Amino acid sequence: MPITCKKLLSLSFLDRNMVLKGGSKGLDRIIRWFHALEGVDEIQFLQNNELVFMTGISIGNDKNKILQMLKGIDEKQGAGLVINTGKYIMDIPQEVITYADKHMIPIFSVPWDIRLGNVTRKIGELILAERSKYKNVQGLVKKILFSEHNSVEKMFDMALLDDYDLLPQKQIMLLEFSAKQLRNIEEYQERLMLLFQEIMLKYDEPCLFTWNGSEAVFIISEYNKEKNFPADLKHVLHDELALDVFIGIGGSYEKFSELQQSHKEAHFTLNLARKDNSADYILYKDTNIFRVFDKVNDLNFIQKYYTEVLGELLHYDEKNNSEFTRTLEVYLEENEDVATTIKRLFIHRNTLTYRLKRIEEIMQCSMENSEMRLNFRIAFKMKTFLSFMQN
Repeated sequence: MPITCKKLLSLSFLDRNMVLKGGSKGLDRIIRWFHALEGVDEIQFLQNNELVFMTGISIGNDKNKILQMLKGIDEKQGAGLVINTGKYIMDIPQEVITYADKHMIPIFSVPWDIRLGNVTRKIGELILAERSKYKNVQGLVKKILFSEHNSVEKMFDMALLDDYDLLPQKQIMLLEFSAKQLRNIEEYQERLMLLFQEIMLKYDEPCLFTWNGSEAVFIISEYNKEKNFPADLKHVLHDELALDVFIGIGGSYEKFSELQQSHKEAHFTLNLARKDNSADYILYKDTNIFRVFDKVNDLNFIQKYYTEVLGELLHYDEKNNSEFTRTLEVYLEENEDVATTIKRLFIHRNTLTYRLKRIEEIMQCSMENSEMRLNFRIAFKMKTFLSFMQN
């Protein structure tokens, strides 16, 4: 699990000597590394998610400069501020605490007799150990998804996942980035990893993911729509990094070895997501009849069925430059409601009546026949499915 500001309050080597003074609502900020800074002009060297340590040797007890330091940390998206109090800065000013609370930036005090060098060394060791462990977890995720072994539970060290609270039912979530946006994905990887961890932590979800080309592949607990983290991921990536992604979520399974199937299903939903910009993400279980078509594994069969059912009407429209196929499709999409159909097609009621009559004549059928209407509906769904599958 990532090292957060909250973790600082429970570090045994500090023996409760680190005290939270403000910004308690920001304790879930992830600490990527630390930086010792003593002057306001040094803030320019700070990077996102770095924890700042300060003794006050350069700015003393000047509350305005301390506040400037905190504002700079906020602008640079730092993790928080630790002040070594008791010599140069006697206590943290109330104005600084108020700003920390308002902007949710954790600010801590450590008494002067605690050596900051020892503190930063210990925190650095924790961060490096967590990075090493997380790298192993990412490797395990890749093995689970891409190994040819049928029983990954027996082949790999699944104990690496013990600290991650996955539900028994789990599934794959795919984030696909535009190749144009991520020409060199390595430039983004660390920033994206932190962003992924922050959002998943916000929703109390484990962040188990690996990279596969321009895709981020996640193992998640069975998705609960009340936890809308996929949409949050999509919006944050767009707002903070100007990155647009497609998100697809496969079916849920109990065994890790079954997640390869969920991965295939997530790829299928990505095909749908690319065609449907209105959806933040698509769940495999919400693809309805499309997932039935997906199991057919024979696009030629689907194309043939579509042509057999609607071929006469398609041929007539092509020959006569008419719109009977489109009329029938909209009529069925609107559940045979005349008012909404004529509104969508911008035609008169009498025109619709005429077209439906001509469709019956061309197809030699009755629109009163529910079985025939069902065949038409399936055929039109197949048409949509085929368009989704065309890359």
